[in-house]
Amino acid sequence: EACLRFGFDVLRLSTLVAVTSPDNLASQHGLRKCGLVFDRVVTMEGAPQWLFRTRWPAASPRRD
Repeated sequence: EACLRFGFDVLRLSTLVAVTSPDNLASQHGLRKCGLVFDRVVTMEGAPQWLFRTRWPAASPRRD
């Protein structure tokens, strides 16, 4: 969760994404635990990957 705070509070990003293998259940669990949700399947280097996303805070507009 420190990475999320850094991304939102220090870098002032409005969204964060992470990509993991469909077979990597431990990574998926960790991403969900941090508040990311499955967004879509993407192809990276010819292999399907799962893209997870979160927005600041939980899909509301970015604070200024």
